[in-house]
Amino acid sequence: MTLLPVFNAYNSEGSTRHVDFTTSKQTILQTRPDKCHLNYVVYDRDWEAGFAERIEGMNEVVSYVKNHSLNFEVPYDFKGSTRKYRPDYIVRVANDGGEPINLVVEVKGARDDSDAAKADTTRKAWVPAVNASRGFGRWDFMEFTDAPYDVDKAIRARIKSLFPV
Repeated sequence: MTLLPVFNAYNSEGSTRHVDFTTSKQTILQTRPDKCHLNYVVYDRDWEAGFAERIEGMNEVVSYVKNHSLNFEVPYDFKGSTRKYRPDYIVRVANDGGEPINLVVEVKGARDDSDAAKADTTRKAWVPAVNASRGFGRWDFMEFTDAPYDVDKAIRARIKSLFPV
């Protein structure tokens, strides 16, 4: 059986072009305009800000966005109820001249059973479904449960594992 994704009828291509919001949060980080379409990352935890700082320095990162007010959600089931998971980031990484890879990224400290269900659904159902649709490029999922100091190495290792030379 092939799973197919359900798309947003009002923004089916998933662009950040229509993003326009205000926030009362004080935890913001200015972005590099050559890496992020939005001018700030609104972060919940320092690890999320550290992640953004690390990936902005990576040549492999074509672009990225913090998933704040984008309405990018992955439905998942947990203990008999359907919930919505909003991953932290979407990161587009280069693939040695090939098609870029879109990484759904979660930056998580402590992980509970609900977090495991989110990651499992994204990895085993959502990513295969969006890849099977063949209309939105190649996708993968990464979860970081440690401080973001080595995310660049982990992302580079994931690229190599997806596209071995």
